[in-house]
Amino acid sequence: MLYRPFTETKIIATGVTWGTSKQTVSLRIPQARRRLEGIIVEPIITTPATAPTVTSDGMANIFSEVRLKVNDVLGARNAIQCPSTCLLNFNNGMAGWTTRHNMLGERPTVAVKNYRIQIPVMLRHPCLEEPIGNIMGLPLDQLNEDVTLELDIDTNASTASSNPSIAIPAIRATVLYRDVDPQVKYLPTELLTKKVVWPATGKNEYEVPSSGFLSAVMMDQYSTFATVRALLYTANDHEFQISLGSNKVMGVFPTIMDALLDNQNGIIPSATPFFGPVAAIDISLTDVSYTGRFLGNYLFDFLFDNTKGGGVSPASLLNVNPIPLGGDKVTFTGTNYSAVGSVLFTTHKFMTRSAADLAVLVGA
Repeated sequence: MLYRPFTETKIIATGVTWGTSKQTVSLRIPQARRRLEGIIVEPIITTPATAPTVTSDGMANIFSEVRLKVNDVLGARNAIQCPSTCLLNFNNGMAGWTTRHNMLGERPTVAVKNYRIQIPVMLRHPCLEEPIGNIMGLPLDQLNEDVTLELDIDTNASTASSNPSIAIPAIRATVLYRDVDPQVKYLPTELLTKKVVWPATGKNEYEVPSSGFLSAVMMDQYSTFATVRALLYTANDHEFQISLGSNKVMGVFPTIMDALLDNQNGIIPSATPFFGPVAAIDISLTDVSYTGRFLGNYLFDFLFDNTKGGGVSPASLLNVNPIPLGGDKVTFTGTNYSAVGSVLFTTHKFMTRSAADLAVLVGA
């Protein structure tokens, strides 16, 4: 450990009545001589008298959008703007962790009981430790105003198809800081989610917004957003493609993407396939597949590729800055969809206009 970490606990809200209307709660993080690395948000949820029947994402759907609003060297912006499900899936895909409380709380099965889930809102990339990770911490003493965390609480119907929970006793936060030398360079990052509705079957494309250097693209597919997940394809020739300009940099079948991610992060066998990609033991002579938030979830990582870590280089990132800055358009293509639906695209970027700024990723 090079620099000392700090943590601070906050109560964001208490006694929230969870119902059919969306509502927003917020937390202000004041400027200080330290860096903000992330926030772990923990809603406490009370199940009703009859246990809920959860949707495909379950209680992970509690926040329709999480925004971390900053005013840094890039101006006023959302450094993070994602649904809670996407924040969980991105961190699971990168770091491979699911907490013990999430294993129970995302699909609560006992009536009148308090459950907890932990949602990571991370500025520091989950795979980058010190010293490289320090450059992504937000220097609170170099901002133009305080940081604000905003949580849009979705309707309770987004988490359960029947008997939804109606009470959130508390929403808590643990704020993660680090006392980093002010001379350490700061490299702004961005983690944003955009919803796209596929207009038809067959070939569909999504163009990544042109800015920054792209380190990862994650997709989450729904037949009915945001309650029913689906693969949206059946054909064996369906392929995911990512192109930089006219150059295809990735072409892979969805099942191979499953294999690559499983090989990197492993899988979580469970007696109930909601919690992991397979059931613990199949004794019914019926194949059991997963039904939870990993269905239709795929993560394409350009920073670490298909490995657990190791060396990184700016040369592996996709330059999504406009052509005058040496970059080009990045396009995601699904070649043969069999059903229309909604797709959430989550992108992680290093937000600089100069490739020279990325030298800090290798310690330069």
